[in-house]
Amino acid sequence: MRVKKFVAPTMPEAMNHIRKELGPEAVILNSKEVFKGGILGLFKKRNIEVVAALDPQPKPQKQEKTDVRQSAASETRTSHNPVIINEESNSCGRW
Repeated sequence: MRVKKFVAPTMPEAMNHIRKELGPEAVILNSKEVFKGGILGLFKKRNIEVVAALDPQPKPQKQEKTDVRQSAASETRTSHNPVIINEESNSCGRW
């Protein structure tokens, strides 16, 4: 996982920096307001500090379990065919 800290005057500017460097799949881990500069604690400028991360190789999702459940559910639906009795001709038929 690639983690990087960004400091910008506003959150939209920080987001632009994050998207440029890490891409649109980046995740924000932390953000906070920080003050920089000034003389003896006076005239400090407000900035936003954002910690963002990007996972270069996302873990593959387990498709096998969902496929097995879906196929079992479809088999259950197809194996049960309701029988309807047609009252007019007294014959049996399926859906």
